[in-house]
Amino acid sequence: MHTPPRTSLARHYAEKYAFEAGLGAKQAAILAHPNGRKEAVAKLAYGGRGRLLEVGARSGEVLLAVADSYAEVVATEFTPVRADHLRSLGFHVHEGPVEDGLPYEPGYFDAIILNDVVEHLVEPLAVLTYLHDLLTTTGRMILHTPNAAYFRYRVQALAGKAPATSSYDEGLLDWNMRRTTALDDGHLHYFTWRSLTRVLTERAGFSRVDGHPYAGGRLSRVVLTRYLARRLPTLLSPCCVVAHH
Repeated sequence: MHTPPRTSLARHYAEKYAFEAGLGAKQAAILAHPNGRKEAVAKLAYGGRGRLLEVGARSGEVLLAVADSYAEVVATEFTPVRADHLRSLGFHVHEGPVEDGLPYEPGYFDAIILNDVVEHLVEPLAVLTYLHDLLTTTGRMILHTPNAAYFRYRVQALAGKAPATSSYDEGLLDWNMRRTTALDDGHLHYFTWRSLTRVLTERAGFSRVDGHPYAGGRLSRVVLTRYLARRLPTLLSPCCVVAHH
C-alpha cells in the first residue's frame, strides 16, 4: 500500500523547535551597525509607540529588546513550543497561522514586524494586504527577508545550483548539516529588493518603502563592508525595509 507523506510545515517546525522548550531567550542587541536580522529589525522597531504586533515572533529576542517602548505588544507563533515559550516571557500570543486571522479591527496596530516570515507564507500577497489594513494610517511594517539576488546566490545559480536561502546543498541540508524534511527549510517564495518593494506598494497597498541595508555577520565590523552594503544592497544585503501605510 502506498503511504502518503506525513510531513507538513507545521510538523516540520514543531520538530525543529522542540529543543527550545524550557530554554531562555537572549534579548536582541540594539546596535548602530546590526550584525544579523534580529539586530537589524530591533534597531528599526526600538523606540516606537502605541501597539506592536510581531508575526512569527520566534523565541522573542526582538520583542524583549523593544517591548518597553510600546503600550501593547502582541505576538503570533505557528508552533506550540514557541507559543508557550513566548507566553512564559509574558507576551500575549495568538497561536496558529496568521492566515486564520487575528481578533483586531482595522487600524489597530501602530507597527508590525515580519522578521524572515514572508517567505514562509503560502499566500504572501493576501497576508501582506491584511496586515496593511491592521495598521493605523501612520503605521509602519518592518519587514526582513533573504535577498534572492545576493551575490552568493547569484554565483550558485551561475554554477547551475539551486540557491538555498535558509540551508545548504540546494536546500537539502539544514544548518546542522542534517537532511531536512522541508526543502530550503520551508521557504516558499523568494524576493529581491525590487520585487519586495513592488509587492508592498503595488499589491499590498503601502504608500512608500524605505530600505535599510546592512552587512551582517562578522563583516559588519568592517567599515568598507558596511559602506558597500549600503551602496550595493541588491548584491550585498538582505532585504530589510520599512513599509509605510
